[in-house]
Amino acid sequence: MGVGGSDNESFGNAGIPSSGFSTGMSDCIHEACDDLANVDPATEATSTNALIGVLWQLAATRP
Repeated sequence: MGVGGSDNESFGNAGIPSSGFSTGMSDCIHEACDDLANVDPATEATSTNALIGVLWQLAATRP
């Protein structure tokens, strides 16, 4: 994702490595209308599985 535009921006600006991915942004992100009604369970499941997969690979390659 690079530096900027989201919750990881302050880390990048401080020189702290960070990473992430986006499933698309709604018009409500970080706004008052950003609530649980905007959550898509299928997208959350896919995102969680992607995170678990990456962590599993990192753990498997760590000496």
